Amino acid sequence: MMIPAIVSLFFWLFPASAAPIVQTEPAYEPDPTQRGTFSLVWGCISTLGLCIWTAMHPNVVPMRRKFPPVYYKATLMVGAIIFPEIMMCMAIAQWRLARKVHKAWQEAWKGEVDGVNNGKEWLGMAGAYFVVMGGYIVQPTPASNQGDNNAPENQPLLKHPKASSRPQKQEGELVTTITAQGFMALLKNNFKNDIRSGQLQQAQFDHFIIEDKGKSSTVAKTIVTLQVLWMIVQIGGRVREGLPVTLLEASVAVQIPYSIISFFFWWNKPLDVGEPIAITVDINSLRPLDHNQTQTPPEPHSPRALFITENISHDSFLHMVFRAAYDVVYYFDQRLEFFSAITAIINGGLHATMWNAYFPTPIERLLWRTACIGMGLCPVIYYFLVRGQGFERRLQQATFGIRNVSGVLKQQIAIIKFVWDFCKEFVGGEKRKCHSVCGRIAHVILLGLVVDAYVMCILYLTVESFVSLRKLPVGSYTLVEWSSIIPHF
Repeated sequence: MMIPAIVSLFFWLFPASAAPIVQTEPAYEPDPTQRGTFSLVWGCISTLGLCIWTAMHPNVVPMRRKFPPVYYKATLMVGAIIFPEIMMCMAIAQWRLARKVHKAWQEAWKGEVDGVNNGKEWLGMAGAYFVVMGGYIVQPTPASNQGDNNAPENQPLLKHPKASSRPQKQEGELVTTITAQGFMALLKNNFKNDIRSGQLQQAQFDHFIIEDKGKSSTVAKTIVTLQVLWMIVQIGGRVREGLPVTLLEASVAVQIPYSIISFFFWWNKPLDVGEPIAITVDINSLRPLDHNQTQTPPEPHSPRALFITENISHDSFLHMVFRAAYDVVYYFDQRLEFFSAITAIINGGLHATMWNAYFPTPIERLLWRTACIGMGLCPVIYYFLVRGQGFERRLQQATFGIRNVSGVLKQQIAIIKFVWDFCKEFVGGEKRKCHSVCGRIAHVILLGLVVDAYVMCILYLTVESFVSLRKLPVGSYTLVEWSSIIPHF
């Protein structure tokens, strides 16, 4: 009696019910045929950011704090986005200079018997780039404190702080970087004997060790390369299927070739080196072999300068901005400016491929076309305005001087002073006649208008690429059906 009663109670408490019907998904579900605004914007921004971040190989910043190198590289990246052709020209100029340093190193070891002590193959292109990027700083010898105390070679120099020490931001703590010209001057002044005597070690110049200081990653390069290729394939697929290509996609695609070319010329340059190498040399040996009392030594800002001495406390954001600006204009000459003008024309032409694209309003289409023409025309006008006027030297002097001034207020005063001195020298120098002065004033005004117009063209093309997303033509969010493009059976 108990068992039937228990069974009845169980079914009363837990009544039987039919098994629930579970709805299942199909065995195969195709991908969506639409993309969203966020995925469109994120794909373009991430591709451009990764491409420029990987391609940008900054110089060594001899300040030991954490943020100055970040400020410096961020400034260069912004410059690469706004002026991609200028950054590409910088990469080409550094490659040419690195080849010159590498050749000078091999010439210094010419005639030596092959063996362990022959350092001909030590430096390599990676080491030559390390020289160009300011990777060697001076640990002065006692001999460098002798002689004329007013000479720039005998300014107080301090060794770069060790990794275990914490640098104190005090005025007077200086670090001296050997430039590429200074390194080649050392090679001419029996620099090789210091290596043979053991004063300098192979490890300080071995390209394997220098390459190890870089933070380049093959995996990161591969990921960025695949991301860039995928974006190019997507744009090509959209054109092949007759789908609209947005202005944002086109603007990013225009930036990619410049980054690829820069990356190619910086292939052997160590990436994101945070610590320079200190070498012990006699500062006096940095003087050129043909230097004599009748010759004027190069100015500190000049590309012919053999070394650069600076205060390690100059590590603020503004200091890094002008440091990056100096490192760019350092390579400016008439030939590089001409090449930059040609590449700017190409840049404007690439943007003009969207000449007949859809725009939200007719005025935006007109402004886009005008900006494309201005982007190609303004650098050409600028080149002819500054040709033979010594503008390169003035820009080098200004950026170098401002980056070595302490305090934001003093830097602003230095900027105003530079503009005033430039106008005074360019317009009214050498007691020019009235008609000459008027012509020079018109020259300066026209130069300022050209620069402003070029910047406005770049800003408009950048802003319009995002603003145009508010109203896109039909099909802009449609994904490419690869089965209709890729040959298949």
